[in-house]
Amino acid sequence: MQRIRIVSAGIGLLGILFAASCGGGSSSSDNPTPVTTGFAQRVLVANQFFGSLHIVNSQTDQTVTGACSFSGVPGCIAPGGNPTQVESAAASPRLVVFDSRNNSLETINTQDEVYINRVSLDGPADSIAILPNATRAYAAIRNLSRINVVDVTNQVLLASITNTTGTNDKNLSQVSRLVMSHNGSKMLAFSDDARDKVAIVNTSDSTVTTVSGFGTAYSAVFSSDDSKAYILACGTECGGAVARVHVLDMTTGMITGGVNVSGATVGLLDGSTLYVAGNSGAAGKLDIVNTTSMTVSTTGIDIADGLHTKMALSGNGKLFIGSRACTPAVVGTGTVGCLSIMDVTSHAVARGGNFGDITSIQPIRNRNAVYVIEAGNLHVYDTTATDPTFTTINISGTLSDMKELD
Repeated sequence: MQRIRIVSAGIGLLGILFAASCGGGSSSSDNPTPVTTGFAQRVLVANQFFGSLHIVNSQTDQTVTGACSFSGVPGCIAPGGNPTQVESAAASPRLVVFDSRNNSLETINTQDEVYINRVSLDGPADSIAILPNATRAYAAIRNLSRINVVDVTNQVLLASITNTTGTNDKNLSQVSRLVMSHNGSKMLAFSDDARDKVAIVNTSDSTVTTVSGFGTAYSAVFSSDDSKAYILACGTECGGAVARVHVLDMTTGMITGGVNVSGATVGLLDGSTLYVAGNSGAAGKLDIVNTTSMTVSTTGIDIADGLHTKMALSGNGKLFIGSRACTPAVVGTGTVGCLSIMDVTSHAVARGGNFGDITSIQPIRNRNAVYVIEAGNLHVYDTTATDPTFTTINISGTLSDMKELD
């Protein structure tokens, strides 16, 4: 069994803890001359407890302040509420944050490090997505079976995409997961009700095409050129027959191939190699798929169990897989936590500690380090270590999600 070493981290740059406040933040119009951190490389971290967003220096793993409950402090953006999901735009300094307390979508200007405004949604969002240019954002409102469309530029709710719009069955009953293509022209929507189908949303006009034949479609990974989507069907894990990766041609809307796998709720594409994780029976498994031949090159690698929703690859070839609701550690059984780390060359798997749910994973550019939020805490893993070794960035509160900004 892999051992885990814990190294305590230093305090923030100022070492100051500010008094907590429950009030919401101010818009950028109230702060015409924002004071930024000046960090060259940043990660934005959402804090559910304080209703705030922290800016972390990802070169030094430090913050300006370890407690953030009101705006006006460099590195602290405090719109209030309960920020749970963060989505960034590839070609814009704006990002969006879902606030589960107010059921709203908040917009952040990451260049000035300020909160802009919030748009109320029709209900709680299970998943959010944003166009690469940050002009529009989307929120899956599962309990109303609709997708809210938000104009991020003008800060208004534009419309809702529903099953009753037009004549096409849009497969949006209990819509729960959204996956945006790299170029932003198409978005895939996944339902908890009609899992045999996948809804393809044309983002230019919000028209929807439905494709059937997936069995238990759960999520997807787009090819680098967006010509294909690899649809992950979770199989027995979610009441179906078999876990499978289906190839969906995004031009024709046809299923052109596929291969059975051990389990499939999350995936990551690296060149022509697709890593797919899920459960086979009660055990967590990772398969490696060659997308050129659509064959499984390695099957059934043991990883943590639970619902696998996070996967990320470090710059030096360590694949991080995170799950929720995994089996707690039991002394003497070798069962350890919800985090699995695989070396992509040797396929050796190390396991993280028994800290709880993995809610976000973020590799850090130009460093052999990966940030992981485990049970509300931010850990920095050293990807050069044989055994999982991490430091903790001391941030007061309960952390939920994060995105690298630079």
